Amino acid sequence: MNVLERRIGLVFSLTLFTIVTAFLLELLLSVRTDRPFGHTQRGHVVGWIGLAVIMLVFVHSLKKRYRLKLGTPRFWLHVHLIAGVVGPVLILVHSGAHFHAIVPILAMGAMALVVISGIAGQAIHMLALRALSRQRRQFLEAGLDPDSIEARLDELATQEEVFRWWRVIHAPLTLTFAVLVLLHVAGTLYFGGL
Repeated sequence: MNVLERRIGLVFSLTLFTIVTAFLLELLLSVRTDRPFGHTQRGHVVGWIGLAVIMLVFVHSLKKRYRLKLGTPRFWLHVHLIAGVVGPVLILVHSGAHFHAIVPILAMGAMALVVISGIAGQAIHMLALRALSRQRRQFLEAGLDPDSIEARLDELATQEEVFRWWRVIHAPLTLTFAVLVLLHVAGTLYFGGL
């Protein structure tokens, strides 16, 4: 089994463990069968915390797009990756296995697709970085000067077609999720969910 197969297995196992744990936690928190945890005040708080954690995901994108001077790109990429998993887990605990309205169901589905595409994007990014690192070593062994190496690597990085296609999928999924979350929150507030 190669490194990629082991990582895929690890990610799949951790994802399955996280989902099962979130459902079990929600089950334990829903001691009253007539009122699931997601419909309690504590359940709403968990939902709001999950939403706040998910909002941290967007700092990375805003930093890249507007070249904000907030920490290092690597730090915000790690925040993006961690918040992109922790936030949805909190939302899963908030909702549990109680799917009773179309907007929350669609929001959960969109969230799952965003998380899955994010994990796929991380894998694509990791493979692209490895390829660039390998190419850098080859350029160094060929005796190219550092400026020439950086120019060629920059050109290779911008030509990464797979990563561009991934962004074409991930960005609209994220926007769809954001719209569905806004509709869910608006509906919950309108119908007296707090």
